[in-house]
Amino acid sequence: MNKERLVAFTDAIIAIVVTLLVLDLPRPDGPTLHAIIADWRNFIIYIATFFLIMVVWYNHHIIFTNAKKINRTTYWLNSIWLLLQSFIPFSASWLSEYPTSSVPGFFYVVVTFLWAVSFQLLDRNLEKLNPDLVMPNRYAFPLLYLSYLLEAILFIFIPILAVAVTPIMAGGIVVVSDFVEKRHARHN
Repeated sequence: MNKERLVAFTDAIIAIVVTLLVLDLPRPDGPTLHAIIADWRNFIIYIATFFLIMVVWYNHHIIFTNAKKINRTTYWLNSIWLLLQSFIPFSASWLSEYPTSSVPGFFYVVVTFLWAVSFQLLDRNLEKLNPDLVMPNRYAFPLLYLSYLLEAILFIFIPILAVAVTPIMAGGIVVVSDFVEKRHARHN
């Protein structure tokens, strides 16, 4: 398979997923600022999910830009990653509808956790095919999995606070990935 076609297809699916996220935001009940503020939970869930997708897409872009080889396994792992990603708008929508309930929260965590695991498998596949490839997010995965555990626990006790873990987690991934990229650039 041609790497550029796979990346273009992936970018298109990510654009659709992000569009589905925003389309599910409720319309304000009136033409006032108060009407928008009344739906603050929906906006927090939307923004947190949007940034999580953008951070992972950025890392996807980096590894595919630097990878020279892909294979059939790469294609299927990328497809599984996209499949799981396509469930994110649904899980975010359900969580937005019931932000204080732990079941939609757990579902959101499970979907995004499986999505992260599939990305790590894709990451490892590309690393095996491209031994010289620097994987900036390799060190972010332990932080990522720890934050999923924290998020799952918070959904039991303080569901809306659990949603705040997502942008913090995404920010942590950005910081770690950026550090690894800069360090690699200095050594080359």
